[in-house]
Amino acid sequence: MPTDDDDANPTKEYEQWKIRELKRIKLEREEREEKKREKKEIERRRDLTQAQRDEENKRLGTDQTEKKPKSKYTFLEKYYHKGAYFQEKAKEDTNHIYNRDYNAPTEEDKWDKSALPKILQKRRGYFGKKGNSKYTHLVAEDTTNYNPAFKVPEDIANKILYKTAGYKGLQSLERPSRKKKKKKKKKK
Repeated sequence: MPTDDDDANPTKEYEQWKIRELKRIKLEREEREEKKREKKEIERRRDLTQAQRDEENKRLGTDQTEKKPKSKYTFLEKYYHKGAYFQEKAKEDTNHIYNRDYNAPTEEDKWDKSALPKILQKRRGYFGKKGNSKYTHLVAEDTTNYNPAFKVPEDIANKILYKTAGYKGLQSLERPSRKKKKKKKKKK
């Protein structure tokens, strides 16, 4: 149980406080020095030419040249994500299953579906399945409704239009300052 007595041992408490304070000061000094080193490194990198910077990136292994080029997808090819878990195993073993190219097309993806009619152009495994709609996206469909029963009456449409901002001034082509002058002349 901690003691709440302030007069337990003041010299011991003072020594402990002094040690804590010295550790805090040392930590702050190290953080300031780390920031200075970082700024100095940033300035050094800024002074380098682009070729020197690229050479240093290659030497440190931070450039983009080590990444594998992404493969191109075929028409309607299914996308698979590699995932994030257990990737350290792939780094250790070059023949590991996680090192496979997941973007490579499978047998069903290898043939060209763009030659098929629009209704048959489905992703792998989805053709003829229950609940499969022939409509893919509203962009490809004309959703205009010309039925007069659903048309908004003209007077209501105009009433809504006149309430919108900036519409009242569309009918007159005079500048607003001239309108004010005309109103002042009429009042006199």
